[in-house]
Amino acid sequence: MIFIALLKNKLKFLFICSAILICNTTVYVEATPVKFIIEGYLDYVPTELSGTFSTRDLYHLEYTVESTSVDWYPDDPGKASYVDAITSLTITIGDYYSAAGTGESLITLYDNHSAYADWYRISLPAESMTGDDVNGCYLYRQSALLSFGDAGGNAFSDDGIIPDTLDYSNFSGYMGLTFYDPSMSDMIWYISISANISSFEYYPVPVPSALLLLSSGLLCLFGISRIKK
Repeated sequence: MIFIALLKNKLKFLFICSAILICNTTVYVEATPVKFIIEGYLDYVPTELSGTFSTRDLYHLEYTVESTSVDWYPDDPGKASYVDAITSLTITIGDYYSAAGTGESLITLYDNHSAYADWYRISLPAESMTGDDVNGCYLYRQSALLSFGDAGGNAFSDDGIIPDTLDYSNFSGYMGLTFYDPSMSDMIWYISISANISSFEYYPVPVPSALLLLSSGLLCLFGISRIKK
């Protein structure tokens, strides 16, 4: 009987700790990762990169951002910069694959701006990019890995990092991939391929919801009451 009582006390303690942990977790589950998947077809391939790339190759861009990323211009409703908001990014073009693995990135967004209207752009430094060389050329700074906008100002309703009302039919844009060519002159030392945008979609990455965690906590508390009996 003493052993059973001790076992019940230990189980009771574990249930209480689990319930407190899970219920408190519901308070902090606020950030929602959002995955963007954008595809298009290469419409320009320089001679130096031909063979590996060809026009009409499928360009697949996939990246994830944190919805709670902080805007560097909080007082400007028409301009936003999000630094290192991208948590993962991969690019596949035909049989070629590259990845930005360091997390360094810059997302620039304008909404109804006097100079840019609606505009969205992703830039990556050279050290963020990893991938195979192509004909002696290697990946370089991606000053416009992705760029799209709408001169009529209808693509966005605000400068938030997650464009809740984005309508693909409202904008036009392109994706690119830039390489450094050491054999070229000092004046022209980088070359790029580019692709149009044929599909654009984004959706939240599944994470444990607050409701699910709260339910688990309540079940733990229910287990405690059962043990007491």
